[in-house]
Amino acid sequence: MALRGLGGGEPAHTLLKLSLLLAVPLVLFWWRRGSGAAWTVGRQKPELRNRWAPAIPVAAWFALSYTGPFALPYSDAATTMDALTLVLTMTVVFLVNSLLEEVFYRRWLQTRWEAVLGAWPAIVLTSLLWAAWHVGIQGEGDLSLDLASAFVNQGVIGLFLGYLWSRYRRMWPILVVHGLINSATLLLGLLLP
Repeated sequence: MALRGLGGGEPAHTLLKLSLLLAVPLVLFWWRRGSGAAWTVGRQKPELRNRWAPAIPVAAWFALSYTGPFALPYSDAATTMDALTLVLTMTVVFLVNSLLEEVFYRRWLQTRWEAVLGAWPAIVLTSLLWAAWHVGIQGEGDLSLDLASAFVNQGVIGLFLGYLWSRYRRMWPILVVHGLINSATLLLGLLLP
């Protein structure tokens, strides 16, 4: 919604994302540290068996999302660019979209809301906020339809990512899922005819 005021699209979306998702936590961290108070969020250390346990739901999600009857068609866009451009583009997309969003929304925001609200309210609120964030870049112009579409599409994925974070407290599963959401159709389009 703030993107509409900036003209929407790129590079406004990436600039807004970098400023909000990096600057806001850094300013709050600095402010809280300067006052002598720090957030303390209870963090359980995962047991050894839980280190790789998220691989099961991640693999099931991937199989259902990319090989099932409702899978998106693979894209041939990756075949139209040279390998270096593809690798650089995918690296930047991963760092800005997957890593930055997951660190902010799940690790930072959801963790803090869990301490105050409990697990499921925090997962739902974080998912709705994350979904609403996508309206500015993926919206078509009708705010009510755009919000409904974002809440259904990104909101459901956000619930899954939030559950993975809440349950396992591991970054790798949510980064794999988010990274595959952004790149799997391109990569599979290269590998499969």
